Amino acid sequence: MPSQFTRLLSISTLTQLADEIVSAKIVLPWILLSLNAPLWMLALIVPIKESGALLPQWSVQKILAAKFSTATIWRTGMVMQGAALFAITAGMWWLVAASFAAYLVLLAVVVLSLGRALCSFTIKDIQAHNVEKGRRGKLIGAGGSAAGLVTILVAFLLWQYSADSAVIDSETPEQTVLGVLVIAGCLCYGVGLWVSLYLSMPEPIVPEPNTPSGVSVSSVPSVPSLSLWQYVTHESDLRELIISRVLLMHGAIVLPLMVLLIAERYVGISSLALVMLASAIASFVSSYIWGWFSDYSARTTLAIAAAGCMLSLGWLLTPWGLAELYAAGAGFLLMNLCYSGIRTARKTYLIDMVSHPKRQRYVAAGNTIVGCALLLLGSAYAGLFSIDYEGIKVWVIGWCGLMLCLGMLHTRRLRYDSPSDE
Repeated sequence: MPSQFTRLLSISTLTQLADEIVSAKIVLPWILLSLNAPLWMLALIVPIKESGALLPQWSVQKILAAKFSTATIWRTGMVMQGAALFAITAGMWWLVAASFAAYLVLLAVVVLSLGRALCSFTIKDIQAHNVEKGRRGKLIGAGGSAAGLVTILVAFLLWQYSADSAVIDSETPEQTVLGVLVIAGCLCYGVGLWVSLYLSMPEPIVPEPNTPSGVSVSSVPSVPSLSLWQYVTHESDLRELIISRVLLMHGAIVLPLMVLLIAERYVGISSLALVMLASAIASFVSSYIWGWFSDYSARTTLAIAAAGCMLSLGWLLTPWGLAELYAAGAGFLLMNLCYSGIRTARKTYLIDMVSHPKRQRYVAAGNTIVGCALLLLGSAYAGLFSIDYEGIKVWVIGWCGLMLCLGMLHTRRLRYDSPSDE
């Protein structure tokens, strides 16, 4: 019989694979382009997908955690994500009016992000319940590596398909190929949901008072009565982690800006395939290694990965960074490799630093605040980057590098470091 670790690894691989092959940075905008959607829709895809999964978590967690079990909330999120992808395929294949199909796709992305929000603040409790400390980083990393390997194969197949289409003048509609990708993502959520039926789940959360260190229980209101600001103010460890996340998330913000620079310099399907392949290779090569290092010291891993991201941006700003397509691809590959380390280490750090049920509140509170920051900063940087002036783009890239540097330095303020600290 498969172990709980193996079942969780399967689920992690499937969900990360769905996220890779239906990427908000590549595939979803490509779908909207095939439907002749207006440009404002293309600009909204990434903010809706990423921020929409983070912003509502504090409110949703407070409402649902006391009424439903962790398993019910997580499985509902999986169903929502699978249904959203099925709706996208339905809009592409069966709706006659492309304009209506584009609006359906946008609505489905909203549902997709809400489903991801439900899964986000519950999956860490499920992982902690089934996997002991010292193996959780490996679990997250191995899932990313396995998903990256499959995505590499998908990218090669797409590359081969585009080459064959050019040679034999294939009449297969582009929307059919995109639809197959989305259906594959939908099946990933379905299989993951089925595997979860054989997985041990944590006990339902029992409401309890929040007691910050040094404060008596009687002087502190219960968690449901605390506002988000009050809760973050009381929890110093959470506050430091949020500051670190806001600084280090500039690695995620700058990735689509790097894609845009490459696309502007090198137009064509080859550059798109190279970007997708670089992202998949980064996930495959680095995720398990970062997971292993995170189990040893998540805090140190955060600092090392942030330094690598800074090195990638430094390479991009040199005269050689964009001189050749493969040079630009190498810089993008390094950025993806190192940001994968930031993501893996941050998740491992959070899973290990607190226990159930506080873990769900930490995840929900942190993701809500980070979602607000991501929406505001991402929109601001995207607006600046759209200005047709090379100096502005260099300034934005350099600013993101400075924020990553501050994030690297701030990791020393994170109090918890590794399982040996306890």
